[in-house]
Amino acid sequence: MNDQLPFGTSVDNLQRLGDIAKRAAKNKKRKVVVVGDPDWTQPEVGMGVTGGAGSDCYPYTVVEVLSDKHCVIQSDSYRRTDKNGLSECQEYEITPNPNGAKIHITFRNNGRWVPRGQDKNRSGYSLGFRRAYQDPHF
Repeated sequence: MNDQLPFGTSVDNLQRLGDIAKRAAKNKKRKVVVVGDPDWTQPEVGMGVTGGAGSDCYPYTVVEVLSDKHCVIQSDSYRRTDKNGLSECQEYEITPNPNGAKIHITFRNNGRWVPRGQDKNRSGYSLGFRRAYQDPHF
């Protein structure tokens, strides 16, 4: 039977992985992320942020850090620079907008940055990068 397994795989390893998968399926606990975890990003003034709405992405900048789990972001200006027309291949010029809308976001125990006062499962924000994208299919 070992000659049918992928290179470097043992029957013991496959059994251990199966046991882990069974325990995970039983637990079905939501993921809890705490400050300091690899999934957590420390907010810094000037850091890029991407907000999602459906399949569209909007760029923001961190303008104020109130604590490790609470910061203020401001919407950036963005302008499409490619000539691809109605296409998924898009390029944008993104610039800070001092008059952009400000949003308070807070870090939740499910690992998401969400607007203060909003449900933790609504569309969130990703810290560490800026992205603009408009889905041409909607």
